[in-house]
Amino acid sequence: FGSLIQHDKNGFQLMQKVMNQKKTGTTVFCDINLRPDSYNMAVIKASLEAADILKLNLEELKELSSDIMNDRNNTEKMIDGLMKSHNLELMILTLGSHGSQWVTHEKKYQHSTIPQITLVDTVGAGDAYAAISAAGWLKGLPFEVIMDLASDFAGYICTIKGALPEDEKIYDKFRKRIQKG
Repeated sequence: FGSLIQHDKNGFQLMQKVMNQKKTGTTVFCDINLRPDSYNMAVIKASLEAADILKLNLEELKELSSDIMNDRNNTEKMIDGLMKSHNLELMILTLGSHGSQWVTHEKKYQHSTIPQITLVDTVGAGDAYAAISAAGWLKGLPFEVIMDLASDFAGYICTIKGALPEDEKIYDKFRKRIQKG
């Protein structure tokens, strides 16, 4: 789930109802989005408490880490602090054109910068990355493969206007790549 659905009381209550009905052992993937006027800290705290896997960007990491540490320039410490304070099993940190990091308690995975693209619009890039990450994780693909696929898809979304491709064949292309592993 994403945090944006909870920007109003009805969305928050819906997500709480869903979280209260999930089966034991269910892994919860949360995509945090800290957009002005679209969240409050009670919603974010509830989202973090429900999450097993957290996807966020560097600015969101800094914002969420502000209450648990003073040094917001040490990315590794911020990640470690957030993972420990909310018992996360995986954190996915997107870094825009600088790639991404996937961090578990045992290991850190780094995906280098994405290939040079003609940037048109970044709207939807984070959601594209999250969607491929969740699909790859559900398929059981190695993190390195998922990171590559997610970066490619997010990069593609940045080459078009808006978040949704007009040519739906792109979905088939990525679906096949996920199936292939």
